[in-house]
Amino acid sequence: MKTIEAIEKAAAALARIPPDKLLHFIGGMIVWHVVWRVTKNSALATLVTIAVAVLKEQAYDRWMNKRAAARGEAPPHTVDGNDSVATTLGGIAQWLTHL
Repeated sequence: MKTIEAIEKAAAALARIPPDKLLHFIGGMIVWHVVWRVTKNSALATLVTIAVAVLKEQAYDRWMNKRAAARGEAPPHTVDGNDSVATTLGGIAQWLTHL
């Protein structure tokens, strides 16, 4: 019974995480894993994941929003630091599985 209860609690907790944050988490896992497969360097994979997370939010999303504003369109992205955190956590989760 305890195992089923733990699984139900975990599922309920996951259901409360916004889908966007889960996608960022998975994206961070993918970035980390690709860099690690190419370099076999966990530290580099983690640093690249952090860089990609921050650059995607702070540079790419801002740039896309400015382009949309110049065309008179609504901004297509929100710039959210929590997205960077979720992406970074995905990379850290991958790193922890490779210790």
